[in-house]
Amino acid sequence: MKIFDGIKKDKEMPGDIPAKKGMIGYILERYSVTIFTALLAVCFLFAGMTRFISRKTEHVYVVLLNNSKWYYQEVDSDVFDTFLKENGVDMTDIILHVNDELFMGYHNRTDQDDSVRQTVTSLFFLNKVDVFLADEEHYGLFAKDGAFQNLSEVLEPEILNRFELYYVDENPVGVVLPFGRVHMAGYYDDDVVAGIAVNSLNDAYAEIILRSLLDD
Repeated sequence: MKIFDGIKKDKEMPGDIPAKKGMIGYILERYSVTIFTALLAVCFLFAGMTRFISRKTEHVYVVLLNNSKWYYQEVDSDVFDTFLKENGVDMTDIILHVNDELFMGYHNRTDQDDSVRQTVTSLFFLNKVDVFLADEEHYGLFAKDGAFQNLSEVLEPEILNRFELYYVDENPVGVVLPFGRVHMAGYYDDDVVAGIAVNSLNDAYAEIILRSLLDD
């Protein structure tokens, strides 16, 4: 019997309600278990909603400048998501953004190059870059402006010594990737330099991605 149906029925039989208890007392006595269960359900619902609202979604950004997508029909953008999952990262509250739509240095379009450079600079300024990949020439455009972290403070010397590095003021701020999964995913054919943005808000995830790129 639903509680409100029961109350309606009780109202039709006023003689059954003890005078001293009154309606409220009678309801509390007769429907105490139902009321308690309902209140408990409300508490659980409120707690669940509070937890959901308080959960913080993290955004991780990978920017692939001058990748091969413009002439390949298909690329595997899930490769970076896979890197994180393989290293035990719970992706429930993480949104991974892969920006593979930026190209410079093609068809002698100076106006387009300037526009793309401004766009990339804005992404760095707005903390929308965690991991950055590009050909060496265009990687250097942003590296000389201090856009990348010193990788000697991120990776162990024994790892850095295995690879060709990109230096600015004697600091390794990029690493030339060997042929690996980012190439097999269709993104690059030739050498590509990778690094971590100096103002990355997700250093831990960026480091996981970079290490995964080097482990290929």
